[in-house]
Amino acid sequence: MISVTHEPQTELKMIALSYADFDSERGHVMAICNGNDIVSLIMYDNFIPECRVQIHIHTLQKTLYLTKNTLGAIFSFAFDFLGVRSVHAVVDVSNKSMIQYAQRLGFIPEGTLRQCSKTGNDVYIGGMLKHECKWLKYGRKFAARHP
Repeated sequence: MISVTHEPQTELKMIALSYADFDSERGHVMAICNGNDIVSLIMYDNFIPECRVQIHIHTLQKTLYLTKNTLGAIFSFAFDFLGVRSVHAVVDVSNKSMIQYAQRLGFIPEGTLRQCSKTGNDVYIGGMLKHECKWLKYGRKFAARHP
């Protein structure tokens, strides 16, 4: 489960990661660290320049606390650095708590892909446009990659 708090006990920092076998033209990875320990990976994939990107949050702990500034950086990277107009959350429909979390973040239900998860379940698709993102005011601006 991923939860949000406004006052975390530890400060998180973000590091952009690069992997030789990761296709940087279609995807990017960001790590959220507590000191030197990676606690979560933010994956941006299915990137189409000036159009969209999907965000996947993979937590390495049972609970991940995302501050407003961390959420701001996650969305600023997508909207400002990658230059996309929309961001999508893709969630297996059996994961009700993550669908609710995505909606609390501001993702608006856009549809369902039938039997598209690895387990054969349906997949929820939520979308967010840049002007709908309430988190951008909290994140640092990334230099635009695609003006």
